[in-house]
Amino acid sequence: FGVNIGMYLEKIAPVLPGFSYDCHDCRALFDPIDYIVFEGLTKKNRVESIQVIDIKTGESQLKEHQKQIKDAIEKKRVEWETYRK
Repeated sequence: FGVNIGMYLEKIAPVLPGFSYDCHDCRALFDPIDYIVFEGLTKKNRVESIQVIDIKTGESQLKEHQKQIKDAIEKKRVEWETYRK
């Protein structure tokens, strides 16, 4: 039951009271993480920071892939690539 509630909450979290970011700056992935937030994009028309957000309810913990993503970000193993064909 709790898992099902969590799945619904993660989809509507950006519009709930107390969510720290402008819902218009949020881009949903849902797997393996829930959102990438481009802070400032909508109101300031410029990205001031990028946040990776995963929504958890109750006592739920990060899954193994989510831990790996968190670790890669914290250790600055993140790169940009432009793909052209």
